[in-house]
Amino acid sequence: MELVKFVAVGDKGGKSDYYKYIQSILTGLYEQGYIDFYTLDVDIHTCCLYAICGHICKEAFIVDVAFEINIFNNVKQILIDIRSDSYEIDINRTYLEDLKLCIKRLIIKDWEKIIWLYDEDAYLLSKELYSYLYIVENKIRRFINEFMVKTFGTNWWDYLSDQTIKDKYNARYSMYKKAVTGFNNVDDHLFSIDVGDLYKMLTMKIMSWSPVYDTDIEALLVGRTEGKEYLIVEKIKKQLIVKDDFWENYFKLYFDSEFSESFRQFELNRNHIAHNKILDRAAYNVIRRSIEKIDKYFDNALIALYRNEKSFESIQGALLKYKDLLIETKQNDSGIEIRDNTRILALFKDVLLETSIDITDALRFREDISINTMDIDYNNLEGKLFSARSKVTNQQLDFFYSMKINDEEGSESTLTITGTPNFGSHNEFSVDITYINGAVEYNDEQGYYMPIANDGILKADLDNYLDKVVDFINVELESLKEYVDSISYERVKEGGTLPIADGVYCDECEEEYICIDEGVAEVGICLNCGAYYKISVCERCGQYFIDYEDTEIKICDQCKVYYDRE
Repeated sequence: MELVKFVAVGDKGGKSDYYKYIQSILTGLYEQGYIDFYTLDVDIHTCCLYAICGHICKEAFIVDVAFEINIFNNVKQILIDIRSDSYEIDINRTYLEDLKLCIKRLIIKDWEKIIWLYDEDAYLLSKELYSYLYIVENKIRRFINEFMVKTFGTNWWDYLSDQTIKDKYNARYSMYKKAVTGFNNVDDHLFSIDVGDLYKMLTMKIMSWSPVYDTDIEALLVGRTEGKEYLIVEKIKKQLIVKDDFWENYFKLYFDSEFSESFRQFELNRNHIAHNKILDRAAYNVIRRSIEKIDKYFDNALIALYRNEKSFESIQGALLKYKDLLIETKQNDSGIEIRDNTRILALFKDVLLETSIDITDALRFREDISINTMDIDYNNLEGKLFSARSKVTNQQLDFFYSMKINDEEGSESTLTITGTPNFGSHNEFSVDITYINGAVEYNDEQGYYMPIANDGILKADLDNYLDKVVDFINVELESLKEYVDSISYERVKEGGTLPIADGVYCDECEEEYICIDEGVAEVGICLNCGAYYKISVCERCGQYFIDYEDTEIKICDQCKVYYDRE
C-alpha cells in the first residue's frame, strides 16, 4: 500500500555515490530508533535503490522505502516512496509521521527544495477534521435558520439586506438543485452560502433611507448631472440609518465576548482543511480544538433558543441612530479621500489592529508563543502596540508605535513600529508604513475638482511589516521544540540522551516535549505549549513520569500496576 511520496530536487552537493548516501539516511533512521533493521538493494532495470525496513513494536510491521534517482533538465532529484502492507494508519499512531519527517530532516540540507506528492497519513487527519467541520457548519446553519424562522417567520430570507449573500445564493442554487433533484423544491438558502457568509448574517445591519434635504444633492440634481451620478448615490447613501442590528439586538445574547475571534479562527482553520493544505498532528490538534470550541458555542446557543419562549416581535422594529457624515466637495468631485489629522490617525490605528490580527494568524501554530495586544489610545500618537512572550522561557518582545502626521494635500505621514527584547538579545526591530494623502486641483473647464494624487497606504509597506515582524518573533523567541528536533539526530548518533522525557505527553497539547534538561529550559515545562509539570524518575524502572501526587516514593503508574499485581 502506498503511504507517502515526496521528491527532493536540486542536489546541492553533487553527490557521486548515491548508494552510500541512501545508506547514510537509513543509518540515521536506525540510530534514531525509527527502524530496527533494513536491507538495501538496487533494481538494475529501474536504477532504483530499494530499502526494506522493519520496526519492532507491539504490532510488528514492515515498511518499504524506495529511493529513485532521476535527472530532469540537468537537475538531479530523488523520489522517496514509503509503502507498507502491514502498517495500519491511525490518528493516534504517530510512527509514519515521525518516519517521514525524520527522513525530511535528514535530507533537507542536501537539496534545494522538497515537494510533497502524496501523503495517506495527512489525508487521514484532514478527512477526520473535514467530517467534524461538516457537522459543525450545519449546526451553525441550523441555529441561524431556526432563529430566523422563530423571529421573522418563514419568509425571513427576504429580510436580508446583504445583497452579496443573496447574489451568491442565486448564482449557486440552480446548479445544486439540478444535481440533487430530490430536494429541488425545498428551501435551502443557508446550504448554498459559505461559512464567512454565516458570520455576516450574525452581524449584519438592516439599513433604511431617512431622506434629509441636502443642498449638495440639490446642486448635483439641478446642475450638470452627467458623469456625477455616482456622487448623488454616495450623498443619498449617507442618509441611510440602521434599522436593525442583528448582532446587538439578537445574536449577542447567545455568545460571549470571545466568540467573534473564535469564529474567525474557525473560518481560517476551516479553509486550511477545505483547500487541501497538508497537516501534521500538531496542527491537527490546534484545528480540532478550534472546531470543538465553535461546536460548544452553538450547542449552547441551540439549548438557549429552545428554552426562550418569549416572542421577538417587540424587538423587530428596533432602530439604531447614526450620525450623518457629510463628505466635502473636493472628495465628492474627485472620488478620493483627503484626510485630516484625526482621520489619518484613525486610519493608522485601523492598520495596527488589522495587522495585529494578521500577526496572530501567522503565529497560530506556535503554541509556545502568547500574543498580548494592547488597547490603543486614539488620542496618543505613540504607545505600546503588543507583546510577544515565550510561554517556555518567559522571554518577551515589546512592540511600540509612533506616528508623524501631516494632513496637507499630497503629503506623507509615517507610522513607525519598533520592537525590543526584554532579555539579553541586543537585536531590535523597526519598520515604517507610509500614508500618502489625497490631493486635487480645480478644473475650470469641467467645473469641479480633479484628483492629482490618490490617497492610500502602499500594500508593499504592509506586507514588509508583516513579514519582518513575524520573522523577528520567530528568530528572537526560538522554538525549543524545533531546536530539540534539530539536535535529536546528532545526540542519538553520539550516544547522548534527548532533553525531553521519552513517552511522557503533555496534558494540554498532547505532545511529547516535556523538558528534562535544565540546559535547554526549566525541567518539567512542555517545550511545545509552555505547560508545567512536576517530573520525577521512577525508582523501579528509571523512566520519567508526571508526578501528580508528589509522594515520597517515586513510582510511575506502570510500576504501581506491577506492584499491585504482586
